[in-house]
Amino acid sequence: MRACAHTLLVVALLLNCSWGQLKGLWWGLPPVARDDPIRPVLDEWQADVAERYERDKSSRPEFSDWHAIQSDELRGLFPEYRFAVIAWSEREHPEAKSRYVARVVLVHATLAIDSTTGAARLFSPSGGREEFGQFLAEHSVRIVTEADAAKVWAAYCDVHQSCGPGETVRVDEFTWHLGVWEKDGYRYHYEVKLDSGQLVTGGQLRAEKKSEP
Repeated sequence: MRACAHTLLVVALLLNCSWGQLKGLWWGLPPVARDDPIRPVLDEWQADVAERYERDKSSRPEFSDWHAIQSDELRGLFPEYRFAVIAWSEREHPEAKSRYVARVVLVHATLAIDSTTGAARLFSPSGGREEFGQFLAEHSVRIVTEADAAKVWAAYCDVHQSCGPGETVRVDEFTWHLGVWEKDGYRYHYEVKLDSGQLVTGGQLRAEKKSEP
């Protein structure tokens, strides 16, 4: 848990800085009510995270409340799902063997809950965010026009609660670059791959160093 937590923090900070601003501040979103049907699933996930911390005994998580992510784009692409985000910071565990442990601050994660089955899917702020591309593929999302691509990018930003405005670029028949943004010699984008029917097959966050002129 310790190495994973450090990775989450570093990547989350880099991604937020890379896109310059947050899509939306999760703490301004409406909280998920205690009697909401999806609340037990969310609380179970949170309890599992807390239990893993407790086994490690280096830190304890201090959680925010769960906040509901709502947008026309998410409702249009994934009408059977509800989305919620939670954040946490690490505090010293009373049984920690060392007080000098790096701890994360305000790392967040998003869950998608199937309203019918209660099954949960995790979208982490770490790594290449391939989970989102897989989710698009599983739900047969098709990108044909620039408007389709813009809708997918808006949904990506809502789910991950980080990124800012960027260009939407069709690279070729089977590839879109979403949220293209450049800073300090690097080009950032979310690359989406399509099949011959323009259905999404996957996606990955990329940062590429621009070639010298």
